[in-house]
Amino acid sequence: MRSLLLLCCCVSAAVYGQKSVAEKAFNISAIAAKYHVSPRAVNDSFAVQVFRSFMDQIDPYTIYFTQQEYQQLQTAAVGIDEDITRQSTVFLQTIGKQYFLVRKRAVPQMQSLLSKPFSFSAKTYFTTNSEADAGKYIDEPQPQRMKAYLQWRVLTALSDLLPEDSTHLSPAFVQQHIGEAQQAVQSTIEKRYAQLAADSVKMARWLEETYLNAIATAYDPHTEYFSNEAYDEFEAGLSSESMAFGFGLEPNSEGNLLITSVMPGSAAWKSSNIHEGDMIIAMKPEGEKTVSVANATPEELNALFERYADRTVEFTIKAADGTTRVVKLKKQAIRNEENVVRGWILDGQPRLGFISLPSFYTQTNDGIGTSCAEDVAREIVKLKQEKIDGLVLDLRFNGGGSIEEAAAMLGIFIDIGPLGVVKVYSGGTEPIKDVNRGTIYDGPLVVMVNGASASASEMLAATLQDYRKAVIVGSTTFGKATMQVVVPLVANFDLDKYAPDSKQADATKDFLKITMGKLYRVNGKTAQNTGVVPDVYLPDYFEAAQFTERSYVTALPADSISVQLPYRALPEKYSRQTFKAFEQSSVSNDAEFVQLKNTVRLQQLTNALNRVPLMLSEYNLWKNDEWGDAQETTTAKKENAKSPYTVANTRLDAAYNAMDSYQKENDDMIMNELMEDASLRQVYLLFKNVLIKTNQ
Repeated sequence: MRSLLLLCCCVSAAVYGQKSVAEKAFNISAIAAKYHVSPRAVNDSFAVQVFRSFMDQIDPYTIYFTQQEYQQLQTAAVGIDEDITRQSTVFLQTIGKQYFLVRKRAVPQMQSLLSKPFSFSAKTYFTTNSEADAGKYIDEPQPQRMKAYLQWRVLTALSDLLPEDSTHLSPAFVQQHIGEAQQAVQSTIEKRYAQLAADSVKMARWLEETYLNAIATAYDPHTEYFSNEAYDEFEAGLSSESMAFGFGLEPNSEGNLLITSVMPGSAAWKSSNIHEGDMIIAMKPEGEKTVSVANATPEELNALFERYADRTVEFTIKAADGTTRVVKLKKQAIRNEENVVRGWILDGQPRLGFISLPSFYTQTNDGIGTSCAEDVAREIVKLKQEKIDGLVLDLRFNGGGSIEEAAAMLGIFIDIGPLGVVKVYSGGTEPIKDVNRGTIYDGPLVVMVNGASASASEMLAATLQDYRKAVIVGSTTFGKATMQVVVPLVANFDLDKYAPDSKQADATKDFLKITMGKLYRVNGKTAQNTGVVPDVYLPDYFEAAQFTERSYVTALPADSISVQLPYRALPEKYSRQTFKAFEQSSVSNDAEFVQLKNTVRLQQLTNALNRVPLMLSEYNLWKNDEWGDAQETTTAKKENAKSPYTVANTRLDAAYNAMDSYQKENDDMIMNELMEDASLRQVYLLFKNVLIKTNQ
C-alpha cells in the first residue's frame, strides 16, 4: 500500500463562500464514493444523518430553536443530499441566518431568567438526548428547556465552588453562593455571544466547517473534514516535535476547554497524566492563587500560559470518566530526543519493567520527529540491562495513531508472521506483515488496556493475544478497528497519483481523513464495535462513561472475514480458569475495585435515565452517583495494603535526573502515582502469583 499518513449583524449568504463550500461538500462525497471502505448513498437517509449531526453540534441541548423552527429546518434538510450533488448551499444559507438570530434572541432570555435567584425545591429535570438520539428535538417548550438548562449550569457552577473535601450542596451553601454562581454562568453566556457577534466571518466559517464535518461523519465517525489549521494540529499530534506544555485545546459546546492532543515528548506527555478528552478546570501557577479556567477561552488561557511561561503550574484536570486529578507541568521546549518513551522499574520479587505509551506517534512526512516503535525498543533494551523478570506495556488511554508504528512495535515481540489483515476500499484484503526476523523481547509480557484504548492499541493488543505472546489485562477496549488515510480535498482526487510530500499536498488548504480500511485479527475476527476483551478483567470508570465505538450512530458494524494466515501461536500456558481464579481471589477482594464497581453500576443506572434532577436533594444523590463515589474510591485507595513493589528509574535515567531538577521532580511524582495505581498493583500480583510462578 502507498505510504500515507495513517492513522452583531445578520450573516449574508456571501459570507459563506457558496461555491467553495459547495465544492468541498461535493468533493467529500465523491472521494468517499470511490475510496471509503463502506460508502453510503447520498440520499434522503444520508441527509437526515447530516442534519442530526449538524444540529447536535450547533444546539446540542436543543435550547435555542423552538419546535416550530426546528421542524422548519428539518423540512429544509431533506434537500441536503441535492445540495451536495448539485453543489449548492441552500440549507447552509437557511440555517446560517436562523442560527445567528436564535443565538441573539437567547441572550436576553437567559439574562432575564438569571436575574433572580433560582429555587431548587421543585421536582423537575433537565432531559438530554441519548447518543442514539443526538440531534433530535426534545419535545418540551423552548423557554422551559432553557430555564432547566440554566438551572443545571448553575448547579454545576455551585458544585465547582465546593471545598475539595465536600461533595454535598447544602441549602445554606446554595443560598450563600447562588448569586456568584448565576453571575458566573451569565458572564460565560455573554462572553460567548460577544465572540459570536464580533466576528460574523469567523462564525460563518465555523458553521461551514461544522456542516462539512457533519457530511464526512455521516459515513462513519472517524471520517473527518480538516481545514488547513486543523490538519496541522492533527499532524503535530502524531509527531514528537512541538513547544510549550505540549497539549492542544478546544472548547466544547459548554465552553469548557478540552484537551484535543498531547504532543509526544512534551511535559504533558512525560507526566503520563494528561490525555485527549480531559477537561482543564483550574490552574495554579507557582507562588500564585488557583485560577478557575473552566469557562476561559483558548485565547485567554494562552495569555495565562505566556504570563507564567517560566513557572511550574499545577493543572486541575477532570478526566472523561469523571475523576479529577492535579498535574504539575513546566513549559519547556520539545526536542527530537531519544527519551520520548520512558521506562520504569517495579522493584520487588519479581522485578518488572514498566513502559507507558500514550499514543502511536510517528515521523511527519517531512521526516520530523521520531518513531515510537524505535523508542520503545530502545527503552526495552535499557530495561533488560536492569535484569527484569517481566515487562508491562501500558496502553491505557492510548487512542491510537500510526498503524505502521503499531506493526513495527509488534515486531519487537513476534519473530515473523502476519500481524493482521486490512480490508481495503476496493473490497480486497491485504495482510499486515512483520518483515523483520527476530525479537527484542520474548519474556513474560502484560499489556494493560482500558475503555479508552483504541485503534492501533487494539491492533497491538489483539495480535499479541492471538499469538499468546502477552496477557491482556484491564477492561474491554474502545472498539475502533478501522484505518484512516489523510488525503487532499480536491476535485477528481486520484489516490494512485498522489504523493504526500508532493507540491499538490503542500498547496492543499483542506483535507479529508477518510476510512479506507477495516482491520481484522489474524483469525479473521475484528475488534470493530466489540473491542478487545481482556484475559484478566479489571473494573474501569469508562464502563459507565458511554464512550465507546458502539455509542456512535454511524459506527461501522462488526463482521469477520475468512482468512487462512500462517501464524503460529505459542502453546497455551494459562487457562481461562486460572485467570478467573485470580480475579476472584485478588481483584474481587481489593477495596478500591469493590468501590469502583459500585460507582460504575450506579452511574450506568443514572446514564440510562438521560436526565439531570434539578431538585437539590435529588441532585446531590445524582451528583454523588457521578463522582461522590469516586471520592470514596480514593479513600479505599488510601486504606489499601502497602504496595508490593517500589518504583525506580533505570540507572541511565537516574543519571539524567541528577542534572535536571525539573525532570527529577516530575519523575518523583510519576513514581508516587505508579505506587498508588490499583490496576498496576493487580498486574504486579498477577506476575508474582501466576505468570512468573508458571514460568519457573
